[in-house]
Amino acid sequence: MAEPIPEEGKAALKAARDTAKAAKEAAELLERNKLLAKRTPQLENARIVADKLEKEVRLNQKTAKRCQALSSHTLGIYEEVNKLAKGRTMMEVTPLLVEQANDIIRDAKAIVSEDVYLDRIKEFVPAGNNPVYPDVLLTIRVVRESLNRCAAALRTQKSGLLETLSRIRTVVGSLECFLSGDENGEEASISDVRTYVDGDVDDSCFSWHDQAGHSYFNFDELDSQTLEDYLSMADEDNGSEEGEEREQEAEEEEDEEE
Repeated sequence: MAEPIPEEGKAALKAARDTAKAAKEAAELLERNKLLAKRTPQLENARIVADKLEKEVRLNQKTAKRCQALSSHTLGIYEEVNKLAKGRTMMEVTPLLVEQANDIIRDAKAIVSEDVYLDRIKEFVPAGNNPVYPDVLLTIRVVRESLNRCAAALRTQKSGLLETLSRIRTVVGSLECFLSGDENGEEASISDVRTYVDGDVDDSCFSWHDQAGHSYFNFDELDSQTLEDYLSMADEDNGSEEGEEREQEAEEEEDEEE
């Protein structure tokens, strides 16, 4: 039969356990403070990126509206010139039509960028003989096509911006949840993060799962790379397939307009 532990031994054992517990708690506190020191600047940086993306989305929407309005106006002018051109092949257009055509060219170039075909189009010089109807008709047609391409590009850009915005908002919400001080907030479960996100969360950010099927934000994935690289993963996951679908939709819409 084992001899009982003397009182002095019990006291020493308890002291050793208390010391180990205190050391463990100190280590956990140190690690938590390190995480807090990391998460705070991460949140600040993520908020800056989110604000920038929101501005880009608004600019995209504003440009798309301008493009749509000009496209509608150009279509009306094109159809009218097409009617007038019949039987007047080599007749000069009126000064008013020259002015309208130049306005369309100027407005399109203010909206559309990096379109080689539109760049080749020059405004008609309102001096001497005015251009003939076929020349004006062809010019307006080229402008119409450039606006159609611009509209398709803006739709593609908007889709990518919204995907990235959803991802960065999820990052912001997860970091806010982590730093909230709420019970289990540092785990950043998808249900908790949703309360911090305005709109849908990006499910792909929650790649940790417990046995009960709950999903949690993967902070290790965020910490292992720059924020720019982390956000680019959204484009890699969805870019090629959705890009092809959007291009097909844009072509179908152009055919319907024609």
